[in-house]
Amino acid sequence: MDKNIFEDRILDYLDGSMDFKERKEFESFLNDNDSYKSMVNDIKNNIKLMKSVEPLKVSKNFEERLQLKIESLSLNNNDKKSFLSSSARQWIFSGLSIFGILVLSFLFFQPNSNLVIADEKIQNEQKTLIESPSKNSNDEQIKELDQLDNFNGSFVNDKQ
Repeated sequence: MDKNIFEDRILDYLDGSMDFKERKEFESFLNDNDSYKSMVNDIKNNIKLMKSVEPLKVSKNFEERLQLKIESLSLNNNDKKSFLSSSARQWIFSGLSIFGILVLSFLFFQPNSNLVIADEKIQNEQKTLIESPSKNSNDEQIKELDQLDNFNGSFVNDKQ
């Protein structure tokens, strides 16, 4: 017999609520297994001891005071556990998560504005070199333009 089934049937056996056939099967099982038999005897003895103990006498309002004490302790424990309710913590965590995602997206997915500014500066320098008369000869101006065009190999020579 499985131990769980045995433990479920002990009280039925001790109460006498088993039918005759079940009781005989249970008793034959107990006779074959000494450890289970001692478990049933221990439970019988415990029941006898509990019945022999005099009932504890308490004051009339003991139950009410006990209930109030339990409620006050449970309220105090709930207050000490956290300063925010779980729903408030969830909202705060959600807000911080969204804020963090936005900050990261602005940092990593924003077009690099420094390149645009550098490109504009180079274009302005090229225009000023072409448009303004310089003390340098035409060969020197062309040489400077070629150097600007070959900067990092990223500019194309647009001379006409």
